[in-house]
Amino acid sequence: MCKTPTVTIAGNLERLWDFEDLYYLTCAKIRTYYDDLRLRLAHFDNFRDVVLHTRGYYCDASSDDNADNEPFTYYDMAYFLARKWTTLQNPSLMHTLDRWIRIKNGPAYPDANPSEIPGLKNTNALHVGGVAALLWDKNEALLDAEKVAEDRWVAERRRQLQQRGSWGPALP
Repeated sequence: MCKTPTVTIAGNLERLWDFEDLYYLTCAKIRTYYDDLRLRLAHFDNFRDVVLHTRGYYCDASSDDNADNEPFTYYDMAYFLARKWTTLQNPSLMHTLDRWIRIKNGPAYPDANPSEIPGLKNTNALHVGGVAALLWDKNEALLDAEKVAEDRWVAERRRQLQQRGSWGPALP
């Protein structure tokens, strides 16, 4: 019988806050897929029995165990997404991620109480577009800084090429 793939993280987790954006987007996408499937399952007859693949719940087609190569239906997919949602909403995961995000944000709030430092945001009411807008606002300054650095590099490169009097080798 196949088992759920697991990931083991070696070493320390001092950069766990790097997963904040991924966490928000993963939750939003799972919720979107689940809501779509729930709507289809509620309004279309026999939709739940449509087979997506015959590789079983966690196995690939190369599995020797025939029991694991059962049909995987839309109903199974909705159940799978609900289980993944439950995993992502696990209080210990959310508390740990929130703690690390507060540690990352702490230097920006030197006089604040730890409970006043922004941590993990509740995005459960946001659709994927809302989460994307949240992440855009959060990372806009970083994107602007990268654009400025790139513009500076391009200007310097042009200046160097103009001083040499050449824009590069002649084309054949």
